Amino acid sequence: MPFRALLRIGNDVKLAEIKQISGWCLEQRRGQLHVKQEVVASDAGLTSRWVREIEAGNPKAKLDDHFKCAAALDLSAGYMMIPMLFMERSAEFPRELLLPRLAALEARCVNALSDEVMGSVRQKLLPGRSDI
Repeated sequence: MPFRALLRIGNDVKLAEIKQISGWCLEQRRGQLHVKQEVVASDAGLTSRWVREIEAGNPKAKLDDHFKCAAALDLSAGYMMIPMLFMERSAEFPRELLLPRLAALEARCVNALSDEVMGSVRQKLLPGRSDI
């Protein structure tokens, strides 16, 4: 299922699940850094109450607000995008893979994509070679 399908009004359940995962990750990251919700709220331009709602996975929270909190916690967008890839393929994503392994997961994803791109470039540069 393409990303745009996740955001359609009829797919509220999947979008709510993404927000649940995001809220969990934000709360975990904040705990790792020993940062109070008030600090995240101030840095993200939100209220403390709204940060609590986001961490609780409130489905009414906008994805923009999730990303603002992530930026305040120096958390890359991969924490939300990697689970989205799983969801698009109807696969359950284990949250425990995200933190503290997010950087390693992102590096592996980028490397896999780079390898895929380089493979196709090699095929174009060296047509007919079966050893690539």
